[in-house]
Amino acid sequence: MTGVDETALLSRKSTSAEDQKRLAQIDLLDQLIADAQKRITTISGSRDELSGQEERLTRAMDNRAEQLAFTEEKFKAISSRRRAIIQKLEITNDRYTEIATLLDRFNLLRDHYVSDYERLLGIREAGSFFSVLQQEVCPTCGASPDHHDPTAVCCALRKSWTLIPLNPGQRFR
Repeated sequence: MTGVDETALLSRKSTSAEDQKRLAQIDLLDQLIADAQKRITTISGSRDELSGQEERLTRAMDNRAEQLAFTEEKFKAISSRRRAIIQKLEITNDRYTEIATLLDRFNLLRDHYVSDYERLLGIREAGSFFSVLQQEVCPTCGASPDHHDPTAVCCALRKSWTLIPLNPGQRFR
């Protein structure tokens, strides 16, 4: 061996038509691949440009991921604050409904007190007529005329009025 390429001196084996056809197809595919690689390199740039672009894209994606994480944290904080406010609003609305119901009940009770007050005024007025009538057993307390105090009805009425602390026209709000 001399180190010189002697392949040109060797005789080539004769190739069949099918082998030649395959070789031609392989050459054509190699040429198409080389052309496609040249076009890709022309369109995309060199390897250094591509790796630089990849680094920039990676940094941009990392930056966006950080922004997304920050936004998600803010969203979670706002959502939990919103839930707390909604719960507080529900509690307040329940309390408002309870107070409104109590006020309605107090107003109904006041109406009953006013009715009782007016009835007591009527009894007082009627009591003043008893003194004019013939004295018999008192229809209110059942006392005989000898033991009955004609002012007792008025005293009892005055005592009843002290049990009603509201003015007749007072309303609850």
